[in-house]
Amino acid sequence: MTTTRFDNPLFEDDPILGRFVAYFPSYRLRLLIIGGLLYGIPVLVLQVLLANVEGASVLIVAGYAMIALLVGWYVLHLWNREVTVYENGFTYRRGGQLGYFRFAEITRIHQHAERVSYFGIIKRDVITYTLNTDQEEVLQVNAVYKDVAKLGLLLESKITAARQPLVEAELAQGKSVEFGSLALAGSGISYANRQLFWDDFGKMAIERGALRLYDRQLAEWAAVPLAELDNLMLLVNLLRDHQPTLESTPA
Repeated sequence: MTTTRFDNPLFEDDPILGRFVAYFPSYRLRLLIIGGLLYGIPVLVLQVLLANVEGASVLIVAGYAMIALLVGWYVLHLWNREVTVYENGFTYRRGGQLGYFRFAEITRIHQHAERVSYFGIIKRDVITYTLNTDQEEVLQVNAVYKDVAKLGLLLESKITAARQPLVEAELAQGKSVEFGSLALAGSGISYANRQLFWDDFGKMAIERGALRLYDRQLAEWAAVPLAELDNLMLLVNLLRDHQPTLESTPA
């Protein structure tokens, strides 16, 4: 990775990362709404608490200023964040710093999704993608960015396409490749100190929040929670390549 500073977003093709694909800035409208709430609620509370206090005008003005500074820092801290995706990699901007990453350098991508509730009324799904590079750098893509689900899917598909030939080569050399709590090797699948050989592997399915693995008799061999798995799209591709054809699967 290299780091530099720049003033304007990059929408042209990159000489190293290739053709421009997509641009994902921070979700600035949401930041403004959150900032307004973070400012308005404390200000209202301050007015109520000090409304009948003699000589409180100085305290109120000072309180307004302090709240404005804190909220302004929070909004500006997240305002200039963006991810620009290219054919062979992406840039990751935080403030005035810009990092360049090739898709093949991302050794791990993990998706964490949860449903959060605000005041028991407003519910929304929150998705966070954590990316690890071969230089032990950690990047996070979350609700700070606009269209985070679309961005995460695009990154994972590009990373999978770049990493799959490399992982297949490792497996062909007899190496074991970890996908979180599950591992693949040339001989089969390992999970929870158990092994399912490829000759005994029947099929896979993603159901009820888990990756479910079945043997040739279609008996469930393991149900691995999705939260335990890394590089899920790549793992699914490799498992599908080892699934027997319909003709060779028992009815």
